[in-house]
Amino acid sequence: MLKRKFARLPVALFAVLAIVGAQTPALAHDVRTKAASCWFHLMSGANAKYVSARGNLAGYPLQANTEYPPGTWESFCLESQGYDVFAIWSRTTGKYVSVRANVTNYPLRANADFVGPWERFTIQYSGDGTTSYLSLATGKFVSAKMNLSNYPLQANADEIGTWEKFWTADE
Repeated sequence: MLKRKFARLPVALFAVLAIVGAQTPALAHDVRTKAASCWFHLMSGANAKYVSARGNLAGYPLQANTEYPPGTWESFCLESQGYDVFAIWSRTTGKYVSVRANVTNYPLRANADFVGPWERFTIQYSGDGTTSYLSLATGKFVSAKMNLSNYPLQANADEIGTWEKFWTADE
């Protein structure tokens, strides 16, 4: 009798896992769930270089320092958070771009596992075809700092100038 009860255990366990697995949504930060149409490259309007997340260095800041052609390190995906708010996901790190709102002049990094207040942006479209990104955490625009080595991105500009303009290109 005992042997018969345990014989059914693998079948029951498989059925439970199949049901749970079917109800569990895919993780938002899983590259397999990204639509092919969401990928794009970001180029600084100030120096015409691509924004890179440098996947080989953990916690490395986003920088506008990559020449043509862009690669995986320069691949990003916009995820709608509703109400014209977006999160930016890095293909190379598998994480969201984050602004450390509690640290002054902290560079953006693609190191957040989930979308919280520091990972939310709105997009401003300019008449010249460029886009600018306003951090909801700081209330300031993302800027490619041309006066700093390797041109790190920071969300600390009060208004849109050349350093705050970016060109986008689909992958």
